[in-house]
Amino acid sequence: MALINRNKRKILFLSSTTRQNYDGQVDIILSPELYWVRLFTIPVNNTKDALSVVPTFFDDFLDILDYKFYAIKQDNHKYLCFAYNESKIIDLIKQSNINFNSISKIYFAQNEFNRLNNFQL
Repeated sequence: MALINRNKRKILFLSSTTRQNYDGQVDIILSPELYWVRLFTIPVNNTKDALSVVPTFFDDFLDILDYKFYAIKQDNHKYLCFAYNESKIIDLIKQSNINFNSISKIYFAQNEFNRLNNFQL
């Protein structure tokens, strides 16, 4: 667990070992252990169209019925695509003693840490 100040909110790095007792507003960065991520070249021009095909790229190794998907356009036809099990993340938040009403935003680590050369938790 790591808490970092960002204005009036703290940033919490959520992993399977996180236990938290902070009561204020938090932004959560999900540990990569909580989702799958892959970079795909998809011949579409927008994220909405990319999301319509993303599940098929994960179905070789995931039961895609248990997952939700998210994509971020990186470059022309390049998308950073995520597959996550929402119920597992919700259960982990509950186990971590984080109040759902205190969560402002939730982010994926790959997208938040991509500009950093290195960091330590």
